[in-house]
Amino acid sequence: MSASPQAQPRANEANARAVVAEVLGRHADVSPFVERLLADGRREAVQAVIFYGSKLSEVTRGPGSFNDFYVVVDSYRAYFPRWKDRTVARLLPPNVYYRNWESGALPPSAGAERHRCKYCVISEADLRRETSVRARDTHHLGRFSKRLALPYARDAAARETVIDVALGATATLLPMALGLCGPQSAAAPDDALIKAVLSISYLGEQRVSEGSKVDALFAAEADYYRRLFAVLADGAASPAAPQVLARLLARSRRRSVARWPKYMITFGESWLDYVLDKVERNYGVRIELSPLERRFPLIFGWPKFFALRRKGVVK
Repeated sequence: MSASPQAQPRANEANARAVVAEVLGRHADVSPFVERLLADGRREAVQAVIFYGSKLSEVTRGPGSFNDFYVVVDSYRAYFPRWKDRTVARLLPPNVYYRNWESGALPPSAGAERHRCKYCVISEADLRRETSVRARDTHHLGRFSKRLALPYARDAAARETVIDVALGATATLLPMALGLCGPQSAAAPDDALIKAVLSISYLGEQRVSEGSKVDALFAAEADYYRRLFAVLADGAASPAAPQVLARLLARSRRRSVARWPKYMITFGESWLDYVLDKVERNYGVRIELSPLERRFPLIFGWPKFFALRRKGVVK
């Protein structure tokens, strides 16, 4: 007897949740960072610390890589003691911070190369919205449709939230990727469909181009993505019209630039060096800024930005 129409979606969702849950605990030991991140704000307001990015895999990590985290909180009011941080947090989430703890701040086992990290603070409400069809840009859709790890969850509900947003982001991007690859890819999802989903967030940002980043991300977790997409594509929605993706990407690129002033507040002076280091690491080009350009990069740095765009360094 075949499964009822109602049973099939439920089975697909349960299978998809199991695939995501299986990999959440697979990661390097980042407990020293987790303890520091929990201590940065009000610990009792932290639902989860999510580990993501290039250092999740030997395939994607490089000599300049450092750990990336998301800190999911009950609310900004509950987490941030200062009203200024709470106010900034509500504008164009997430809120990106940088930490470089000195050698004595972490145990020797952590290793000198692991003193740096970048982390984002976001409320559960904002995260759920930005990984759904209500997302206002691709920033979180892209990050949460990729493989995640979960070194800290306050309770079972927090863990389920992480699975929710991972599946929500992927399910939101899937119809757009189907629009790029063709409806036939839903019947037999192939690697091209998976890579299309992985690439969409990069198309929605003004960022330093990192060459074959999508190929490396896929190669690092190919088995995971193939198992997940085999389940999700089985019940996928119809392909989205190309103009739906085009509008989302255009809005995302505008919002990505609008975040730059905020990064200068939350990330601090290290933001500019972070961007310049990424250019040098990927292209071997060291950009020298005058004191005026360094002090006011969003006023006097545009000529260098457009020069990098002409060279294909920024896309």
